Amino acid sequence: MTDLVTELTDRLAQLDQRLARLEDEAEISRLIATYGPLADAGEAEAVAALWVEDGVYDVDEIKMTGRAEILAMIRSKNHQAWIAGGCAHFVGPVRVCVDSGAGLAEAVGHSLMVVNDDGFVVRRATANVWQLRRTDNGWRVVVRTSRVLDGRTEAPALLGRAGTLGVDVTKQAASRLAEAEANGVACAPVRDLIGADDLTAAYAVQSVNVAAKIAGGARVVGRKIGATSTAVRTQLGVDQPDFGWLFDDMDLTGADEVPMSRLLQPKAEAEIAFVLAEDLADGPLDAAQIRASVAYAVAALEIVDSRIAGWDIRFGDTVADNASSGLYVLGTERRTLEELEPIDVEMTMSIDGEVVSTGQGADCLGDPLNALAWLARTAREYGEPLRAGQVVLSGALGPMRDVHPGAVVSADISGLGSVTATFSREMQ
Repeated sequence: MTDLVTELTDRLAQLDQRLARLEDEAEISRLIATYGPLADAGEAEAVAALWVEDGVYDVDEIKMTGRAEILAMIRSKNHQAWIAGGCAHFVGPVRVCVDSGAGLAEAVGHSLMVVNDDGFVVRRATANVWQLRRTDNGWRVVVRTSRVLDGRTEAPALLGRAGTLGVDVTKQAASRLAEAEANGVACAPVRDLIGADDLTAAYAVQSVNVAAKIAGGARVVGRKIGATSTAVRTQLGVDQPDFGWLFDDMDLTGADEVPMSRLLQPKAEAEIAFVLAEDLADGPLDAAQIRASVAYAVAALEIVDSRIAGWDIRFGDTVADNASSGLYVLGTERRTLEELEPIDVEMTMSIDGEVVSTGQGADCLGDPLNALAWLARTAREYGEPLRAGQVVLSGALGPMRDVHPGAVVSADISGLGSVTATFSREMQ
């Protein structure tokens, strides 16, 4: 019952956060949408009231500071002449990014100004960035920056900000994930900050948190490869592998139990782990070199986890989240590649005695050694090659499965024996 109450409390907290963000986004969108009708109606005071007292309206040909100057613009002869002749300011949908804690927001979108000149014509099309602040009277504009879309680079650059609050989105995404791990409360996806499939951005986020762990005393002991199984890629909705980092405190080999308190929403998968005898930093990294680099293989259970609520992930989310890594347990039977052909193994994984997942070596990117080769080349490209002594979790041989408190998870891999993990009964 305690676990259920904790889970429901966490979910309610997450829902409250999402609802607050949606309410903020809706209020901001409504505020921005009112600009056009108010400007076309000549409601100068109402237009000026959309800004904070010292707000700025920065247009190509003029920069207005303070409500008085914005009010004067609406009352100007030019603006009143447009209204008299017929005009319309169309403000398109905006993408809103909200930092609720700081009470700041940014919205990006297009606008059109249409005037009556012997028929309606588009006088100008602009890119707009609205920077806003939450006040006692609701959200208000701090700065609106507008640039004409006339071929100059400044306007597309504004649109490219895509509602990022003008901050380092890499650090913002990394902080969101790190806080979720530290607080034990899953967070929203980070694709709103870095995109759903931007590899460079996602690995940059991953690197920030990896560096923070190392600075905090964690020691790198290897890597993990994710999404090598067709079944897992289908589950996650991704179409290529990814990698994450293994730290010394993630290895629970020999532990009496796996503490659920260290996990948010764990799943288990069975795979082959390779321990390296040689660096994979130089050379062609071809099949012969990859095979020769392996000291031995062992059966492994990887306990994958996501800091993102409900496993609502796309490729960018899982990469940024250290490839949804959690913990791992290694078996005790070691085999050299003279004794074992990884592609030929058969795997059966059970939870509490019930078979829940099956697979074979060929289900891991065609061959677990293919996965190792992919990782070796990719790690070198990122400037962090694999080193002798490191453990490589080569990827799932079958579908991953949810794990509940008190579960006993066992995997049998032909040629490598079995590996078992017993999970604690309490989440906290």
